[in-house]
Amino acid sequence: MTMATRKPQQDFVMTDNFIAGFHDKLQKDETPVGAAIVGSQNFALDDDGKWFTRPGSAYLGTVSSSTTATTSAGKLVRRDGVEIPMVNYGTIIKIYHNLKADWMDLLTGLTTGYSWGFGESDLSSDNMNSIAFGNGQDSFEYWNGATALFSAATATTVTIQGTTTLANRGFTATGSIVIEATSYTYTGIAGAGGLQFTGVSPDPSGSGYTTSSGIAQAPVAYAGNPKGSVFCPAQNGRVIIGNVRPSGSIYGGGQIYGSKNANATDYTQSSPRLANDGFIINYSESGDTIQGLAQFEGGIILFKRFAASK
Repeated sequence: MTMATRKPQQDFVMTDNFIAGFHDKLQKDETPVGAAIVGSQNFALDDDGKWFTRPGSAYLGTVSSSTTATTSAGKLVRRDGVEIPMVNYGTIIKIYHNLKADWMDLLTGLTTGYSWGFGESDLSSDNMNSIAFGNGQDSFEYWNGATALFSAATATTVTIQGTTTLANRGFTATGSIVIEATSYTYTGIAGAGGLQFTGVSPDPSGSGYTTSSGIAQAPVAYAGNPKGSVFCPAQNGRVIIGNVRPSGSIYGGGQIYGSKNANATDYTQSSPRLANDGFIINYSESGDTIQGLAQFEGGIILFKRFAASK
C-alpha cells in the first residue's frame, strides 16, 4: 500500500528588508510579508526608528583548530588593490593568501606573548608596496606581499601557475620564498619563461605540494633595526616606529624612531645628521610606553595611556 506524505508547512519567512515595520498585535498568519514580529531574529532598530537586518559576520578562510588567541592583526593593501590580512597568535604570523583563498604561515618560531605592529610602505619606485612589522622583541621584518600558487617542482626548481611572471608579481631576483610554512632560498626567477624559481634549496620536490599550495615571498629580517611594536607610515616614504625598548634605555619605551626618506628599512643617521636621514625622538612625558602613532596635518601624533602629543 502506498501512503501519501504531506510536506511540512514552512512557519517562517526570510526577509532582507522590513518594509512593513514591526507588528506585535496581529496573528502571525495575518502579518504582512516584510514585517518584523515578536520572535523575529537578526534585526534591529536604527536611529530613525526603522527596522533593519542586523549585520553579521563570516569566517575568513578555514577556521583554525588552535586554542591560542589572536593577539595582533594588520593588513597589506597592494598596489594592484589586493588586500592581504595578517594575524599573529602564539609564535606564528599568518597571511590570508589571496590566490590560495585561505590562511598560510608566513613566519614561525617567533617570541610569544607580545603584540605586533604593522606599517605599510608605498614607494613609487617599487614594483609592489610593502609592509614593515615588529613586536619589540624579534627582528624588524619587511615584506613585499608577492604571492603565487604552486604548479610543479624538481630538485632545484619551483614552477608557479598562471601566465604572469614572477618578476611582474613582485618577487625579487634572488632571495627566499615560503611554501606552506617551509622556507626555501633561490637564485633566479627566469626559468620557464619567467614562471620558475631556479637554484632552489633545499630540495622541494618531495614535499607533497599540490596546485592549491600557496607561495609567498619570505619577509626580510633586519636584526639591526629598531625593535618596536607600534608602526606608522609617514610622509616622504618614511616609517615611524614607537614603543622601542633599547637595552639600558632610561625612557622605557618613550623613543620614536624614523626611517630615512623613501627607505623604510634604513634608520641610520649621518654625522652631522642630514635632512633625509633617520631620526630618534625621546618622549618621556607621563612615564608610559607609546600606545599609538598617527599622521595628522603633516605631523605625527603620539598617544600614551594618559598623554598625547604632536
